[in-house]
Amino acid sequence: MASIFLSHSSFDRDACRRLAGDLTRSGHRVWFDETGIRVGESILSALERRIEESEFLIVLLSARAVNSRWVDREWKLKYWDEVQRGTVAVLPVRLDDCSVPGLLQEKKYADLSRSWESGLNELLASIHYFATLRRDGDFYRATAQVWSEERTLTADQRVGRAEHWDDFAALVDAVGDSERLRIQCENTRHYLRKYGLTVRELKKALHDLESYDGLVDDELDERLVVALVRFQVAHNLRHHDGVFGPVTYLKMAELAKSREVGA
Repeated sequence: MASIFLSHSSFDRDACRRLAGDLTRSGHRVWFDETGIRVGESILSALERRIEESEFLIVLLSARAVNSRWVDREWKLKYWDEVQRGTVAVLPVRLDDCSVPGLLQEKKYADLSRSWESGLNELLASIHYFATLRRDGDFYRATAQVWSEERTLTADQRVGRAEHWDDFAALVDAVGDSERLRIQCENTRHYLRKYGLTVRELKKALHDLESYDGLVDDELDERLVVALVRFQVAHNLRHHDGVFGPVTYLKMAELAKSREVGA
């Protein structure tokens, strides 16, 4: 699953909604100007945050869009991020026979004007390919997704989550060692699947944070669980995630970033 922002002209809203639906049904998280902005919130600030949090920005090109100041501003925000990081982030999609802006002319575009189905399939294949490249090298690739989910939680939901993990802790404390390990491993495996991460990546990330000294392999074992629990205790995170979950992941990302800055 990738997080995607759709940049479009208001004149192309129907096409944007259609594409958003297709991408969502393919398992991706999609934002555009109608989604996720609350009454009273700054539209400009919200859009900039959505763009920053997205892995990809799809710019819908049409005769109207190429002359839109807003569309131009949105995709350029992500374009310069792409240049700095050296990864593909802006994906052009043509809706009609329009001219392509200069900075995007060197990029291949998906063409929905000739065949929506073939253009969509080509776009989905590219998203999968470039998302896979990102995932191969960055354990913290899901940070934007996790932060986005955390921001949507209400105060009551946070309280409910805390109570849930308190119950989880009581459960694992009451069972035998083998059953405890099975439950803890399943909890960890659930969140790894949710965020598209692997056991090997988790082990390496903890190793880089000097919180795990075992083998960096694909086995979800007791040594990894012990390391995760020790990490949570060290950072006052016990009963937040069970073993591995969003709060623990974000703390790992925070520490990794601070180390990177201090290096």
